[in-house]
Amino acid sequence: MQLNQSRLVDSPDKSPTFPTGGTWEETYTIMASLPDISRLLRQRRIATVDEYFPIRPTDKNYPMSYRAYTDERIGIPNGLGPENWIRPDGAAEDPIAEAARFEAELQNERFVITNLGIGPDPKLADGRVIPVDWNDKVIGKAILGGKVIEGSSHIGFVPKGISPDSGAILVYMDEGTIFANKKYAPDPDNMPGAAITQAHGDFRRADLRVVAATGTFKQRNVEKILFEVPTPDNPASMVNLGETVVLLDANAAERTMKRLGLTS
Repeated sequence: MQLNQSRLVDSPDKSPTFPTGGTWEETYTIMASLPDISRLLRQRRIATVDEYFPIRPTDKNYPMSYRAYTDERIGIPNGLGPENWIRPDGAAEDPIAEAARFEAELQNERFVITNLGIGPDPKLADGRVIPVDWNDKVIGKAILGGKVIEGSSHIGFVPKGISPDSGAILVYMDEGTIFANKKYAPDPDNMPGAAITQAHGDFRRADLRVVAATGTFKQRNVEKILFEVPTPDNPASMVNLGETVVLLDANAAERTMKRLGLTS
């Protein structure tokens, strides 16, 4: 948050992007306590990364919407109004047209910093971490056999195969993403099946990307970002097409630290 604050001070004519998710909740509490951060945010427009589709204010699952999340954790604490936000509408009639509208708003802004999170790794069906010696081929077979729950190796909701130049799009969420997000749903049996999300081209337009990951269930996807060549087949790795800072807690960094020979 100190990095965000300094970048916003240095670039008064540029905007930030803020994500949702459990990784960032404590960060937003800290943000609300920083001197002058509310004033800096109120002076500009702020983008979110994505939104479920469909999700309407009358839905039982609306409290899990990213509009509700950002209002509660960023908008209200910092005194932001509707005019400050660039957000996709999960209740729009036409999601393709809404993605295009969202992208047009993003194109009208210059972004100084885009903050992002990393999707969860695959996990065993009973919820445990996958054994260290399992490779992607073994994991893939276990997913097909129902022994492993698919992970979400992406930033935002961007799936595999999307062009590095892509703007905001409608995507259909994979099984792993739906499973991971069900814990936030008041009505998990009626999860939204799609999302409107910023994509690689949007992330790349920011001067800086800050990617944060915490917990043991992010270790493999952290490795995919730090050690693999950026490619659309590894969506999370695409954040490295430009200046990027990756922030990890000790659990998320465990496999990376061992790989670098910094721990045994």
